[in-house]
Amino acid sequence: MKKIVFLVMLSFVFFCSSRFKIKNDMTALEKFEVCKRMIENGKYSKAAFELSKLRYQLMGTEYAVEVIFQLSEAYRLNKDYPEALVNYQTITRDYPNSNYSSVSQFYVGVCYERMSLKAELD
Repeated sequence: MKKIVFLVMLSFVFFCSSRFKIKNDMTALEKFEVCKRMIENGKYSKAAFELSKLRYQLMGTEYAVEVIFQLSEAYRLNKDYPEALVNYQTITRDYPNSNYSSVSQFYVGVCYERMSLKAELD
């Protein structure tokens, strides 16, 4: 019985660790889907690293805005507000008609608020 429980736990650990692996033979869209799952599961640094590479691979496609937005989200959730701010501003400046533009404008304000000094320090 202990062997079965051990094997089930081992396979569970292997499955959980392998679902966030980005392999070289994956397409850019498959890598993008893995990055979105990383963000959902709190792996913001790893997702930001991979999305920054994907940003240039998917530039000029219909997914470019979504990649930049997900990259911004990964930076914001990782509390790297200056990097998130730059990427949100890129969306509002370069893609003003996208669905992500108004949300990005909101998060520009959020990033500025998070980077500002406390009222006591003004």
